[in-house]
Amino acid sequence: MLIYDKDTKAMSIVAKDTGDFIISLDNYLLDEGDTVYFTVNSELEKPEPLIQKAITTFDNYKAVVRLTTQDTVTIDIDRCVFDNIEIGDTVKTINLR
Repeated sequence: MLIYDKDTKAMSIVAKDTGDFIISLDNYLLDEGDTVYFTVNSELEKPEPLIQKAITTFDNYKAVVRLTTQDTVTIDIDRCVFDNIEIGDTVKTINLR
């Protein structure tokens, strides 16, 4: 199960577990032709992410990020960070719902 704390903006998930979450962007509607990149690292600005997702299809201008067992099996018992949500070369403000 994926847990999101709105106060700290931290997400947590148990290794080998699954979870989905939705990304919507302030002042921008995601649509055909856009790509949203979601990456998870053990530390900020690490060159090779533990998890990387590229989302190219959107539901009502929102991206659904699905973390599968195969994605989370690589997570150590520690904290990881999601470093950026990007559209192309531009980093956008995100709202996780």
